[in-house]
Amino acid sequence: WSKNYIFRNICNIVLEDVVDALEGLRIRVLYDSRQALVGLLFGELLPIFYQKRMRINFIIHSEHALRKVRIISNQYDPSLFRDVRMFKVGSNNYVPFGRLTKFIEMKDEELFSKLIEIFRSFDEEKDVVFLFGFYTIPFFHNNSIQKILDLFEATPAKLTVIMPQPIGVFDRSIDIII
Repeated sequence: WSKNYIFRNICNIVLEDVVDALEGLRIRVLYDSRQALVGLLFGELLPIFYQKRMRINFIIHSEHALRKVRIISNQYDPSLFRDVRMFKVGSNNYVPFGRLTKFIEMKDEELFSKLIEIFRSFDEEKDVVFLFGFYTIPFFHNNSIQKILDLFEATPAKLTVIMPQPIGVFDRSIDIII
C-alpha cells in the first residue's frame, strides 16, 4: 500500500467521524480560501452524506451564488449532483444540475415565509441542507437578520444545515448574532 492510499483512508475515516458529529447541527463554515472550502464540501462531505443515504438539498440565494456553485460543480463528477434537490431564490428558475424543487423570486414579499415552509418540510433524519449565498441576504432584504433568526427558529431541531460564509462579510455584532 502506498503512503498516499493509507493517508487517504485515514482522512476518510476522520471525515466520517466529522460528518457524524455535524449531524443535527446548524453549522456556519467561515472560510478565507474558497478552494479549501470547495474541496471539503464537494470533494469530501457530499460523498459521505450520500453514503449515509442522506438527501442532499441546496438552497441558493441569488444568481451570483448560483454561478459560483455551477462553476464549482464543474470540477467534480456530475453524478455527485444528479440527485440534489435545488431550492432557488433568484430572478429566474434556471439550475445547472439536480432538480429544481422550488423557485422563489428574489423580490417576492413572502420570501421568508416560503423559506420557512421549505425548512419545515425537511425530514430531520433524512435531509442535509446546504445554504449558498445566504450571507448576501442582509444586503437585499429589510429586517433580514431578524428574518434569518426566525427562519432558523422554524427549522426542525435535528436538521443538519451547513452555511458557508466568507470571513469578514459582517461586522462583529451581526456575526455574533448569526
